[in-house]
This record gives sequence, structure tokens and C-alpha cells, in this order.
Amino acid sequence: SLFLVNNFAAAWGTYLVKKLASDTPETIFNEYRRIRNKLYIVVCIIPVVLSLQLGVYLLVYFEKYPDLSLCIVTLTVGYTFLGASKFFMGYMNYYGKNTMVFVSSLIGIGTLLCVYYTLTVSDVFSMAIAVALGFVAQFSFCFGYSNRLMVNCNVVR
Repeated sequence: SLFLVNNFAAAWGTYLVKKLASDTPETIFNEYRRIRNKLYIVVCIIPVVLSLQLGVYLLVYFEKYPDLSLCIVTLTVGYTFLGASKFFMGYMNYYGKNTMVFVSSLIGIGTLLCVYYTLTVSDVFSMAIAVALGFVAQFSFCFGYSNRLMVNCNVVR
């Protein structure tokens, strides 16, 4: 999952810099809204990625680590949220809001730590839940901030 997220982030950032440089503010905003609404496609990708990961797990690691299926599902969903947040981070970076990308990371880490230390059982599954919820928090911040950013940068007049 992380491999896919990192490759998407690298390709997306490069694409945005090249594409947005020649677009008008109105075109940028319309494209942002159009693509943002297609993020639901990610939900369709989850079963494919999850099937591959669970297949490898069952073939290679199940005997040695028999209780990790739920962790794999939880982390896959979490990394999907991280991947979706990369969409918004691309726009934040394009508009020079790199500090806010860093803030989103701090929010994710803060959420991760709060959840992990709040859970009564400290095990691998607790960490998987904490990581996934940290990515959900980061996504939520990036989603909200980017939507405000696109309007506040006078992208729409």
C-alpha cells in the first residue's frame, strides 16, 4: 500500500506542477473539483490491493504470523486515506502551503499517539488502528484545508 501511495504522490506532484502552470485559476478550480469528486474510485481499488496483500500474507506469512489479517485490512484502509490525502497535498504544495502539509503530518502523528495510548491493549492491532486513524485525521485536515485554500486563493471569482 505504501509503495502505491508513494508512487502516486511522486507522479501527482510532477503532473500538477506541469499542468497547472499553464491553466487559468478558474480552470484549476474546475479541474480540482472534477478530480476531487472522482476520489470515490479509490474505494473500488481497496478490494484489489487488499486481495493482493492478503494473498501474499496467506501464502508467505500466515503460518509464522497467523493473526495479522485484521491488521492488514486496517492498515490498507489507512494507507488508502493517506493516498487520498496526497491528492490534496499536491494542491497545497502547488500553492506554497508546505507548512500546512507539515501541520497535517503533525495532526496525523498526534492522532496516532493519542489513539494508541488511549487503547487499553497495546499490541500490533492497536498500533494498526492508531496508524489508520492518524491517516484519517491527516486526510480530514488536508481535505478541509484544500477546499478552503482553493476558494481563498481567489481561484473562483
